[in-house]
Amino acid sequence: MKRISRWLPLIVAVSAVLVYAKSLPYPFFFDDEIIISQNANIMQLWTPLSWSLRSITDLTFKLNYAISGLNVVAFRGTNLLIHVAAGLALYGATRHTLLLPCLRDKFGKASSWLAFFVSLGWVLHPLQTASVTYICQRAESLMGLFYLLSLYCFLRYVGSERGRLWADLSIIACGVGMGTKEVMFTAPIMILICDYVLVAGSMREIVQRRCMYYIALFATWGIFAALYVHSMAGILANAGMVTSDVSALSYLGTQCGVLIQYLRLAFYPRGLCLDYAWPTVDSLAGVIVPGIPVLLIFVLTAWAIWRKKPAGIAGAWFFLILAPTSSVLPLLDNAFEHRMYLPLAGVIVLSMVCAFRWLGRRARRLSVLSLGLAVAICVVLALLTFARNGQYATEEGIWRDVVSKRPQNLRARNNLAVALVQSGRDDEATEQWAYVLKITESLVEGVALPRAIPDNSREWNYFKAHANMGQMLFSRGCPEESVYHYVRALGVWPYSDHVFRKLEKALRSSGIEDKHVRAEAAKRVNAERAKLLQAGIGTPNPGSRQ
Repeated sequence: MKRISRWLPLIVAVSAVLVYAKSLPYPFFFDDEIIISQNANIMQLWTPLSWSLRSITDLTFKLNYAISGLNVVAFRGTNLLIHVAAGLALYGATRHTLLLPCLRDKFGKASSWLAFFVSLGWVLHPLQTASVTYICQRAESLMGLFYLLSLYCFLRYVGSERGRLWADLSIIACGVGMGTKEVMFTAPIMILICDYVLVAGSMREIVQRRCMYYIALFATWGIFAALYVHSMAGILANAGMVTSDVSALSYLGTQCGVLIQYLRLAFYPRGLCLDYAWPTVDSLAGVIVPGIPVLLIFVLTAWAIWRKKPAGIAGAWFFLILAPTSSVLPLLDNAFEHRMYLPLAGVIVLSMVCAFRWLGRRARRLSVLSLGLAVAICVVLALLTFARNGQYATEEGIWRDVVSKRPQNLRARNNLAVALVQSGRDDEATEQWAYVLKITESLVEGVALPRAIPDNSREWNYFKAHANMGQMLFSRGCPEESVYHYVRALGVWPYSDHVFRKLEKALRSSGIEDKHVRAEAAKRVNAERAKLLQAGIGTPNPGSRQ
């Protein structure tokens, strides 16, 4: 068994490559095009970095382009390598955790195998496709890698004679990770919790023995703060951490249901969806029903940490890593599967350890059964992930999947319509846009339009549907009909210079003299805007065209 255990990390790596290899040549889609294929910034390696909280992630995209251009296999292959490295870091962190003095007697002999099945289940879980196959979500997996490396190096630091080297590596990994994604902010806190529960006898001992380590570790928050200051003027918005106008309390209540969904998908990964368009709760029952189990788990986690129970680490891992996206900071989208990339590890570790303890108390003959069960679960996860990756093969395929699971997702219908137009199926695309407009036109009346429209809002999708229909009609030789849709789009969202230029082009093709085009475009947009303002929609000044 010892000889076999040496090959376990390699088996983890090879398994992940086999499951994801087929998806490597799949095309860029959705935000991949904005962040990668249409982003001129990544095409110049030596230009100054966009100093945001994802500067390191941006740098990896730049390096990808510098080495292989817009080769999608290279971009997605890099995602896969990051995922494999993170899986190996999880293997090391889990194994060394189980070898700590407080756990060695119970799990030491099985530490390699337990770590193997934890990391194998984690890298093969279909929830991870949202961070691996979807290229632009590299920020999530890259953050996960540095998070796990920082923890792994800390565990080596407290259990090694060369503690200084491992301590330095832990701090460096944490510091670099601060430039991958905002969630990395929680890493120093998580390491401190692990130290308190699993290693140190008390907080006083931590201060006495590792004071300088923690000063340096928490000093990496300075990197986070500096990057945040640089990103405040809009770069942060492009990275995705954008707040909405939903109240913090409403958002927190909504997250109770989202957290239950995340846990369900961890144990039963069926019905995965790229874009949930998860609605904000509007009733007390919608908060209480999922809120009770979430609160119970949270209280048990807090109790376990206070009592220094190792099981509390898994709960803290889940809640703390999800805190930036699933607590009181209202983001534009309530739920995304890629947010479970790292929290999933805590769920798998706790499940695997509990199963091992339960089976270990039974007859020894069950050990073979438990091994076979673990292998069977990993095989099922691999098959589910392989099937899930197949849905990313075409942009039409992934958006059809979303629409079938979330019919009310207007953003998904808009994107499906664009994909259908690219395939030359205008009639089917028009049906999708007609559905969007039927919903949005009935809802837009009497609804105050905020200055910054959320990307998945009703008004924004009204704008996108009209703008995209205008573009389709113009490309099919119907400029007059496209003018109608461009005007309707700009009436609700007049801040788009790109669409306004398309309107001017359509007017020009409709026979308007070039010298009168801009004035005519402004006249029509302002008239449409005035009509909407009279109905109480929108803001009066920012959208006026002169």
